[in-house]
Amino acid sequence: MIKYYKKGSDLKLNDYFGVKEMDCPCHNKECVYTFLDGDHMDKLLLLRQMIKKPIIISSGYRCPKHNEEVGGARYSYHMTGCATDIYSLEVKKDALLMYIHNLDFKGVGTYKDKNVIHVDSRKGEKARW
Repeated sequence: MIKYYKKGSDLKLNDYFGVKEMDCPCHNKECVYTFLDGDHMDKLLLLRQMIKKPIIISSGYRCPKHNEEVGGARYSYHMTGCATDIYSLEVKKDALLMYIHNLDFKGVGTYKDKNVIHVDSRKGEKARW
Protein backbone atom coordinates (compact mmCIF):
# COMPACT_ATOMS: atom_id res chain seq x y z
CA MET A 1 0.00 0.00 0.00
CA ILE A 2 1.35 3.38 -1.00
CA LYS A 3 1.19 6.11 1.63
CA TYR A 4 2.19 9.71 1.42
CA TYR A 5 4.01 11.87 3.95
CA LYS A 6 4.77 15.57 4.15
CA LYS A 7 8.17 16.22 2.59
CA GLY A 8 10.77 17.02 5.26
CA SER A 9 8.95 15.09 7.98
CA ASP A 10 11.05 13.81 10.89
CA LEU A 11 8.77 10.76 11.12
CA LYS A 12 10.59 7.46 11.57
CA LEU A 13 9.20 4.68 9.37
CA ASN A 14 10.93 1.96 11.39
CA ASP A 15 14.06 1.52 13.51
CA TYR A 16 16.40 2.31 10.59
CA PHE A 17 14.69 4.55 8.05
CA GLY A 18 12.87 7.86 8.19
CA VAL A 19 10.73 9.79 5.74
CA LYS A 20 13.31 12.56 5.30
CA GLU A 21 15.94 10.26 3.79
CA MET A 22 13.38 9.02 1.24
CA ASP A 23 12.33 12.56 0.20
CA CYS A 24 12.71 13.82 -3.34
CA PRO A 25 15.77 16.11 -3.23
CA CYS A 26 14.32 18.68 -5.62
CA HIS A 27 13.32 22.22 -4.75
CA ASN A 28 10.17 22.29 -6.89
CA LYS A 29 7.36 24.14 -5.12
CA GLU A 30 4.85 21.52 -6.27
CA CYS A 31 6.85 18.69 -4.64
CA VAL A 32 5.43 18.67 -1.11
CA TYR A 33 4.81 14.96 -0.45
CA THR A 34 6.89 11.79 -0.34
CA PHE A 35 5.12 8.68 -1.59
CA LEU A 36 6.29 5.35 -0.17
CA ASP A 37 5.15 1.79 -0.73
CA GLY A 38 4.79 -0.09 2.56
CA ASP A 39 5.78 -3.47 1.10
CA HIS A 40 8.92 -1.96 -0.41
CA MET A 41 9.88 -0.34 2.89
CA ASP A 42 9.32 -3.70 4.66
CA LYS A 43 11.81 -5.34 2.27
CA LEU A 44 14.37 -2.59 2.92
CA LEU A 45 13.92 -3.14 6.65
CA LEU A 46 14.46 -6.89 6.24
CA LEU A 47 17.59 -6.22 4.19
CA ARG A 48 18.92 -3.88 6.88
CA GLN A 49 18.21 -6.47 9.58
CA MET A 50 19.94 -9.19 7.54
CA ILE A 51 23.18 -7.31 6.93
CA LYS A 52 23.30 -5.72 10.40
CA LYS A 53 25.03 -2.69 8.87
CA PRO A 54 23.73 0.73 7.75
CA ILE A 55 22.19 1.15 4.32
CA ILE A 56 22.44 4.54 2.67
CA ILE A 57 19.63 5.73 0.42
CA SER A 58 21.07 7.63 -2.52
CA SER A 59 17.69 8.02 -4.22
CA GLY A 60 14.26 7.27 -2.81
CA TYR A 61 11.04 8.92 -3.94
CA ARG A 62 11.28 11.22 -6.97
CA CYS A 63 8.57 13.59 -8.11
CA PRO A 64 7.92 13.38 -11.87
CA LYS A 65 9.69 16.68 -12.57
CA HIS A 66 12.86 15.66 -10.70
CA ASN A 67 12.77 12.19 -12.25
CA GLU A 68 12.81 13.81 -15.69
CA GLU A 69 15.62 16.19 -14.66
CA VAL A 70 17.87 13.29 -13.59
CA GLY A 71 17.10 11.22 -16.69
CA GLY A 72 15.02 8.61 -14.86
CA ALA A 73 12.88 6.11 -16.74
CA ARG A 74 9.60 7.52 -18.01
CA TYR A 75 7.58 5.25 -15.71
CA SER A 76 10.19 4.99 -12.96
CA TYR A 77 9.19 3.11 -9.83
CA HIS A 78 10.88 5.89 -7.86
CA MET A 79 7.84 8.05 -8.70
CA THR A 80 5.51 5.67 -6.85
CA GLY A 81 7.75 5.09 -3.84
CA CYS A 82 8.42 1.49 -4.93
CA ALA A 83 12.13 1.94 -5.70
CA THR A 84 15.32 3.02 -4.00
CA ASP A 85 18.95 3.25 -4.96
CA ILE A 86 21.07 2.04 -2.07
CA TYR A 87 24.62 1.28 -0.96
CA SER A 88 26.52 0.48 2.19
CA LEU A 89 29.89 1.77 3.33
CA GLU A 90 30.39 -1.39 5.38
CA VAL A 91 29.16 -4.13 3.04
CA LYS A 92 30.72 -4.67 -0.38
CA LYS A 93 28.45 -4.37 -3.39
CA ASP A 94 28.69 -8.07 -4.34
CA ALA A 95 27.88 -9.20 -0.80
CA LEU A 96 24.96 -6.78 -0.62
CA LEU A 97 23.64 -8.20 -3.91
CA MET A 98 23.67 -11.70 -2.44
CA TYR A 99 21.44 -10.54 0.41
CA ILE A 100 19.19 -8.64 -2.00
CA HIS A 101 18.64 -11.71 -4.17
CA ASN A 102 17.36 -13.59 -1.10
CA LEU A 103 14.53 -11.08 -0.78
CA ASP A 104 11.62 -10.60 -3.16
CA PHE A 105 12.73 -7.40 -4.88
CA LYS A 106 11.33 -7.72 -8.39
CA GLY A 107 13.71 -5.19 -9.90
CA VAL A 108 17.45 -5.21 -9.18
CA GLY A 109 19.94 -3.20 -11.15
CA THR A 110 23.60 -2.33 -10.88
CA TYR A 111 25.62 0.36 -12.58
CA LYS A 112 29.09 -0.36 -13.90
CA ASP A 113 30.89 2.68 -12.50
CA LYS A 114 28.79 3.20 -9.39
CA ASN A 115 28.58 1.48 -6.02
CA VAL A 116 24.80 1.97 -6.04
CA ILE A 117 22.23 -0.81 -6.40
CA HIS A 118 18.69 -0.13 -7.60
CA VAL A 119 15.98 -2.21 -5.90
CA ASP A 120 12.28 -2.01 -6.62
CA SER A 121 9.07 -3.77 -5.72
CA ARG A 122 7.35 -3.76 -9.09
CA LYS A 123 4.47 -6.09 -9.72
CA GLY A 124 4.81 -8.90 -12.24
CA GLU A 125 7.97 -10.20 -13.86
CA LYS A 126 11.42 -9.81 -12.38
CA ALA A 127 13.89 -7.46 -14.05
CA ARG A 128 17.67 -7.62 -13.66
CA TRP A 129 20.35 -5.41 -15.15
